[in-house]
Amino acid sequence: MASERKRPQFDYALFPLAQVFVQPALRNSEHHMSGLGSTLPKNDIDRDFKKPTVKTDGTIFYEPSQVNSKAIPDDIQGYRRDEANPFLFHPVWPHCIARLFGTQVKPDGCIDVKMACNHPHAATFGQPVSLDKCKGCVMRTQTPPDRPNRAVPPPAKRDFKQPTIQPDGRLVYEKTGWEPPVCPDGYHRDPNDMWAFIPMWQPCADRTFENTVRPCGCVTVKAKCHSSESGYEGQQVPSTVCIGCPVRREAS
Repeated sequence: MASERKRPQFDYALFPLAQVFVQPALRNSEHHMSGLGSTLPKNDIDRDFKKPTVKTDGTIFYEPSQVNSKAIPDDIQGYRRDEANPFLFHPVWPHCIARLFGTQVKPDGCIDVKMACNHPHAATFGQPVSLDKCKGCVMRTQTPPDRPNRAVPPPAKRDFKQPTIQPDGRLVYEKTGWEPPVCPDGYHRDPNDMWAFIPMWQPCADRTFENTVRPCGCVTVKAKCHSSESGYEGQQVPSTVCIGCPVRREAS
């Protein structure tokens, strides 16, 4: 009688499970990365690094490896390693409530953070996104986006492709024809490039943007004031009002 074969140990890191994403559950003071810890695997088998701790602000902390004392965790996409502590990572993802997130475990126990776009008006809707892609997204929002408007065709059928925000703040469209897009509020057209727009908005810690898309694909820039001292709290404000606001507060 043949001896019973031993079943190999199940390795959750190598098993091809579908990526799990969650929607940020923002409520007032909750951080936009809250809930990331809930995407970690429940099983914690023997690896170089045990499952890290994820705080409600998205900060990730590893315990030093008990298997390899010289091991240092891998870099994490969208995170900055703490200068004083190589086991501590701080998130640098820009704020967006319409972004889904999840974690992926590597064979040594290190994790990576994965993001996917869930903004129905964004060109990247339903796709995995990188940190650079998120930083350049003109549709980032801190309030739940509206449902898709049937009057707005899908990205592939619009006259203009979705513009990107450059590191210098310029709004740049890809050239798709002879007629350039409409200049959005709070910007002026770059004299050297008819498809690029230079921002006039001044920094403000009490302002968020809730941009929308026109049927042609042009982006309408909409700013919302959150300052209790401005007289416009909870209202959309044009750039002229925002630029001249005496209580505008720069982010610390």
